[in-house]
Amino acid sequence: MGLGTTHRAVLGLLSLGATHGYDLFRILDGGDGVSRLVALKPATVYAVLHDLEAQGLVQGEQLTEGYPPRTRFAVTNAGKVSLDAWLTEPVHRIREVRSDFLLKMYFARRLLEDGGLRLLEQQLDIIAEYSRRLEEELSVFPPESFDYLVLESKVTAAQITKTWLKRHRERLVAARPG
Repeated sequence: MGLGTTHRAVLGLLSLGATHGYDLFRILDGGDGVSRLVALKPATVYAVLHDLEAQGLVQGEQLTEGYPPRTRFAVTNAGKVSLDAWLTEPVHRIREVRSDFLLKMYFARRLLEDGGLRLLEQQLDIIAEYSRRLEEELSVFPPESFDYLVLESKVTAAQITKTWLKRHRERLVAARPG
């Protein structure tokens, strides 16, 4: 089964440290950081945890101290491999940049040695190629046509996204030590 954004968010949070479902819910309900991209209700957090456990990506351990009884979840080796593969793969649809790619950058900044710089460069390459193809296709249609209007909107979105990602790259490079 492929993992969606919510599953990736929970897996990523667990890769930052083992914890139980309620702590994950508090993070995802916090109003900042990753919760700006993924907000889940407690029941959904637990459903996602059980899905991930069923796939062997996380493992739960019953904690015996305290009440109520809790299960602490940690990422398995298979979960780490899955997350690492996802983190190093740019998104291929421009509409996913403001959701999946941002989620990747949230975790890349914390988990990848380069802070996600390589991923960002790959994403910029994909957007540049996408823009090139759109510009090529745009040249076929007359400016007054509906096809031109649609393609022009996509070109504009790609240009804005590329500008935004380049600004982020500048900040990322400036923040790197040395």
